Amino acid sequence: MQVIINAGSSSLKWAVYLQESHVISGVIERIGGDSIFCIHERKESVQIASHVQAVGFVLRFLAENKIVSVQDITHFVHRVVHGAEKYDRPVLVTPEVLSDIEAFSVLAPLHNPANLAGIRACMAAAPHAKNIAIFDTAFHQTIPPEVYLYGIPYNLYETHRIRKYGFHGTSHQYISTELTKLYGQDAHVISCHLGSGSSITAVRAGKSVDTTMGFTPLDGVLMSTRTGEIDPEIPLFLLKHGHYSVDELSELFNKKSGFVGLTGKSDLRDIYEASQQGDEKCTLVIEMLCYKIAYYISALRVAVPKLSAIAFTGGIGEKAWYVRSRVCALLQIPLDEERNQQHAPVISPEQSTVRVHIIPAQEEYMMQLLALSLMSS
Repeated sequence: MQVIINAGSSSLKWAVYLQESHVISGVIERIGGDSIFCIHERKESVQIASHVQAVGFVLRFLAENKIVSVQDITHFVHRVVHGAEKYDRPVLVTPEVLSDIEAFSVLAPLHNPANLAGIRACMAAAPHAKNIAIFDTAFHQTIPPEVYLYGIPYNLYETHRIRKYGFHGTSHQYISTELTKLYGQDAHVISCHLGSGSSITAVRAGKSVDTTMGFTPLDGVLMSTRTGEIDPEIPLFLLKHGHYSVDELSELFNKKSGFVGLTGKSDLRDIYEASQQGDEKCTLVIEMLCYKIAYYISALRVAVPKLSAIAFTGGIGEKAWYVRSRVCALLQIPLDEERNQQHAPVISPEQSTVRVHIIPAQEEYMMQLLALSLMSS
């Protein structure tokens, strides 16, 4: 049996597989306070303070419900957000890999520490099982240098490997795989992974050619607690005039900005509800979000000039019909609004030049496929 552990910034998705056969899956949302344990249609309020506690909760649930005992788990498969340039494929976790994940935490402070904690929790709970790391950055290693380099002295890339890396790789890879089935191996598509963290990726012939997140997962679209794109002079200005330390700025931009910084609410569902009750600031944030998504989709069309399809995935991408509606209106891409509000698989009219899809995220399934490829090699 293989257990997939997909730790996000505030969630932990998990799944159990027997080879390619799905056994069961679920998610713990809002880790760090009043959390929600979801499985099938069941939702249970729980107190989960950390990703380590979340892993323990899942393993106890699996054992107590006689789904799989710890002794029967052969592999844990972990999502790791940042692998820098070193990791372009899945790897077995070794002391060196653990050390690298920890070192790369400076580039993904919301995620790599949680990923590392999850791996160590699994190693402690099941010392006999092997652990496999799947890196978010791996899918984006095909982005060309004219796209991934920044306009800073080249020696900073040579010395520190400062470049665009891209994230949500397993999600974008799964979306790419599904759209390739529909539009062919040479398809030009755009994948929009929109959730607590969001990124948009241009995919040409199954390969990532540009994406909105950059050196870290902080760049790009406005997010739940992250700034998204900002003028690089802003942190320098705040260092000079705002009496912030470097660590305080990192905390500010990663955990206290985005939706929560603008409205006090980190969950778009709460923001939408407040906007419907007349909260002007929440309405403004939804408009900001939609504008930025449309802006980046438009920009990425340079990388995929023969665009066939746009796909929405992730919690916001799949469930926030009002975001999809406004984004497509800004792009002047027609939608079938009835199908959009019903969250149908295809929400564009049949005659549309660019088709618009909703594809449920299947990161855990993609992780399992990638892990199986490593196990069989």
